[in-house]
Amino acid sequence: MTEEQQFSRALSAALRYISYRQRSIFEVKNKLLQKHSIEVTERVLKRLEVISLLDDEQFAYQWIESRNKLKPKSATLICRELFKKGISAHILEKIVNSIDDDHNAHMAAIKFSRNKNSDGDNNFSIKLFNHLKRRGYNYPVIKKAIDLLKSENTNL
Repeated sequence: MTEEQQFSRALSAALRYISYRQRSIFEVKNKLLQKHSIEVTERVLKRLEVISLLDDEQFAYQWIESRNKLKPKSATLICRELFKKGISAHILEKIVNSIDDDHNAHMAAIKFSRNKNSDGDNNFSIKLFNHLKRRGYNYPVIKKAIDLLKSENTNL
């Protein structure tokens, strides 16, 4: 197989891989290295970056937006997830300021309270505290979220 055929196959594989959802450069590189040489992989990555199909900063912002909508987590946990996906420290530093832990904890508390029936449950606040703790929030943020939820709902 010629170098151009290998490049074409690797490019097709990369395009197929990023068609499901946006990926980090690290994810695409690891996927391509499973079946293709480092030289071909590097050429494909360069091509995808030039045509703006791979952009770690854009990927990170999209990841945060998705997390905030679907499964709110603390800035610390989101940064840890992004670091595992190969996002560089300077990009993480740049975007961590865009994450509002107070708002995200409140949204997670609202979502949790909708899914759990809090009527007659004396342990609801404890369960909510533990839920938010697992999501990576610290005590002051959790306390603020629980107090805000209690002020909104008198039956808690």
